[in-house]
Amino acid sequence: KIDIAFRELLSQKPFKDITINNIVEKAGINRSTFYTHFQDKYELLNDILLSVMNKIYEMVHFDFLLMDDAACLKSLKADVKNILLYINSEKKVLNVQKHSKRALYNRDLIQKVIDVFIQRLNEPPLSEINLPLQKECFAVYFINGLFSSIEYWTVNELFDGELLPTSIALEDAVDQITNVILLSFARKITEL
Repeated sequence: KIDIAFRELLSQKPFKDITINNIVEKAGINRSTFYTHFQDKYELLNDILLSVMNKIYEMVHFDFLLMDDAACLKSLKADVKNILLYINSEKKVLNVQKHSKRALYNRDLIQKVIDVFIQRLNEPPLSEINLPLQKECFAVYFINGLFSSIEYWTVNELFDGELLPTSIALEDAVDQITNVILLSFARKITEL
């Protein structure tokens, strides 16, 4: 209920102008209920961002790393495309860093995401991959890269307005991010 109200407010005005009073009024709760769950609006935003990151993880099927080149490329491109379309649907939340650098770069949030990724690295199919770095170093590199990519694609407004699956900007982004991910896992695939 609180996060839905917060998301609605983000579609109406900039993050910096949203107050706790706005949130509780929109959610139909009192301030003490808000403070039972969140310290401030930054913690609420970080909670939502963490759920966005978790959703992105659910969209990635890391078994692409165990596939032959053709299947790997097809699977990864489909995952990346779905992720970019999802990021576009969450643009209001992800664009908050335009107004508040504090929000997206909260180190606690990034560390939580890194911890989840390290856990996934220890589970199949990722545990079966021979990574080019120690798991902790790789997780720090990969997650910080993910956060930076999200910032780049959202701040640079590549997905303004209606986005069609055939968009050239989208396809270019899919190709670039796919290649970065493959190189991150020390895998080079030439276009088939």
